[in-house]
Amino acid sequence: MPKSPNLKFNLISQNQSQKEVTTNEALICIDALINNSAIDICNNPKLDLKSGDLYIINDNPAQVWANKVNYLAYFYINSWIFIEPKEGLNLW
Repeated sequence: MPKSPNLKFNLISQNQSQKEVTTNEALICIDALINNSAIDICNNPKLDLKSGDLYIINDNPAQVWANKVNYLAYFYINSWIFIEPKEGLNLW
């Protein structure tokens, strides 16, 4: 599947079925990044989560964040979306 050059979003392919899934996933990631603010830098997900929470994963992640060092973790409707940031990304 083709990907966007910077943040590697999946792009819609010609004649792709369920295009809304690919489009919605990209829009959710854009929503996370445009907000431009992270709640915390940590190794484990917090217990009291709500859709739209964004965290920066620290250097020793565990649980569902394992192997995602320095990724962004965006919580959306009971699941995590992981975004690998490009060098130079600024968050508050």
